[in-house]
Amino acid sequence: MSGALDLEQDQLDLAFGDWRTRLPEGLQRPEHWEKESEDEVSVPKQKEGPQFSVGAGRLIELAAPDPLDLGNDRQRLEDLLPELRQLAKDLADSLRGRNAYVELLALAESYSAELDRPMEEIRFHVLAFRGMRLQNWLEAAKRNEVTRLDLQLEDRQAEALNSAVGLGGPFLLASAEGREFLEAASLYSRTSEEDAEYKELGRELAEQVGSSTDLVTVETAEFVAGVNEEMGEGPHPERTGLMARRTFQNFLSTAGLVAVGTISMFVPGIPGDALKKSKTGQKASEELTNLTDTARRFLLGNEGLLRRIAAKAGDALGWLPSVIDKLKGKGGG
Repeated sequence: MSGALDLEQDQLDLAFGDWRTRLPEGLQRPEHWEKESEDEVSVPKQKEGPQFSVGAGRLIELAAPDPLDLGNDRQRLEDLLPELRQLAKDLADSLRGRNAYVELLALAESYSAELDRPMEEIRFHVLAFRGMRLQNWLEAAKRNEVTRLDLQLEDRQAEALNSAVGLGGPFLLASAEGREFLEAASLYSRTSEEDAEYKELGRELAEQVGSSTDLVTVETAEFVAGVNEEMGEGPHPERTGLMARRTFQNFLSTAGLVAVGTISMFVPGIPGDALKKSKTGQKASEELTNLTDTARRFLLGNEGLLRRIAAKAGDALGWLPSVIDKLKGKGGG
């Protein structure tokens, strides 16, 4: 925030002068502003698992990965990536032209597309989820399961699926995100009954997220719906269970942080631009304020559902009812 300490008062009021926006470090709160509440509600940061952020389109989106040198086995990733890319491409190619497996083809193509990103841009939490879905398809094929997926793969398709899944695991384990998630999954202790109850609530939440086109990207909405669909499924229900819970937890944390005015943590550099009396700065400030208002309406409009989810989630979402109460107390409800 260098250069932002000698701001005119009207500039401060324009960019930060409401109850929703938290001043950046280094700026003193003007005396004429309403005093901050002593019982400020804290929204926790995201935990391991799928991460969310606010993108250039001023919508909540799946977050970009951390720098590759932070805890990743870069050499191992570089060694495995070319072969895994080819295996994923081979899988997608083997499924084309077979309308019976449109869903599996779409999944294989999205898995391949994530791997085709520059290695520094691969989102390992997205790759992990798509890999788990592929593994669920593979296990169904091994059982000749027809009840859920109506799946009868040809030998070459089953082989391609098996190869992609087989190498996807070691690749994921070479990433810091993958190791952290699998370690957390090993400690997962929810019962299948608890997951089933949470999954039903998650289905309702996913529907609301999917209809909130002014809050989230299409990819985000599809991801949220997908993880809920897979919750408790497959050979490792603890992984799909944790993936779903952490997705909802981290998404709601992001929406909560945006709703209470800490949006600047997701959009580096925007506050400085917003403080300038320029069309660009004023537009940025307006866009972020609109997103804050949209997030607030989302939380308040789904109050009953979110309180039920928070009750099921326990400590993981224990902060959510207090945030809703705060938002309602500020004239939102």
